[in-house]
Amino acid sequence: MLEIPSIADIILGKPQKKVKTKRRRRRFSRTIEKRIYEKYKHRCAICGKITAFDEGEIDHIKPLSKGGTDHPRNLQWLCHRCNKLKGN
Repeated sequence: MLEIPSIADIILGKPQKKVKTKRRRRRFSRTIEKRIYEKYKHRCAICGKITAFDEGEIDHIKPLSKGGTDHPRNLQWLCHRCNKLKGN
């Protein structure tokens, strides 16, 4: 439950609890998607299946929830099936 600080707490400068905000998923540009697709030579990084561009998707190697970033080095190409099975 979120505590609402009193005016006295704010004036006296008592430390406030940090509230975590949910990070919004970033959409990757078509250029980045194509670059990752080419880097993996049209193959899923998990099962190795050759996929058409519209049969795969970008995935984070180290999930954002575990400290990963949106940097291209942390991205891989996965077929839809492997991405759904992988989870986080």
